[in-house]
Amino acid sequence: PLVTHIPLLEHVAKYNKPMVLSTGMHTFAEVERAVKTILPLNDKLILLQCTTSYPTNNEDVNLSVIKRYINEFNVLAGYSSHDKGVVIPAASVLFGSCFIEKHFTLDRTMKGPDHVCSVEPRGMEMIKSYTRALEASIGTEQKNLSDVELLAKEKYGYSCVANKDLKKGDSITKKDIGYKVPSIGLRPDQIDLILNKVLVRDIKADTPITQEDVLS
Repeated sequence: PLVTHIPLLEHVAKYNKPMVLSTGMHTFAEVERAVKTILPLNDKLILLQCTTSYPTNNEDVNLSVIKRYINEFNVLAGYSSHDKGVVIPAASVLFGSCFIEKHFTLDRTMKGPDHVCSVEPRGMEMIKSYTRALEASIGTEQKNLSDVELLAKEKYGYSCVANKDLKKGDSITKKDIGYKVPSIGLRPDQIDLILNKVLVRDIKADTPITQEDVLS
């Protein structure tokens, strides 16, 4: 296995060309030694998480190693796929993969260890399509509302409304307040702004109650 072939890794690294190193059959410590051999000579390195089994069972894939390679070695990383499907290779981008290697065949029923874990032309197109869809969906860790969601929040959100006709001078109790869409008044979590406050005008049933409707 090439990961432990340190003399070869040193030789290739000195060419200063992009290197793609698949890490199947190797421990993290062995991969770490290879990385420490290569990086001082060549920083154009991509590590591929791989499980050398034909085919690889889903529970043996371990995509999380991709993220560990990126975080601990500060290198690009990807996935060398020996699983039988098209979903897992695409899903690797959710762990930071920038490179997907998948065996290609014209007939998955042909004899030989590789064909069963390879993809035909349609499978390759599916991996590409799924990968692009997942890349577009990753986003950021910030939980912000998109413009579409802001409109939806108004349309489907709840407002505090009068449960019945209320009169000027009434003190609002919980029984007087209902919650209905759309969100054009106070939200349910703002109930304290009007609860036990005195109305300054009449409010019809099902009408949103606002802070301006009560004495401050």
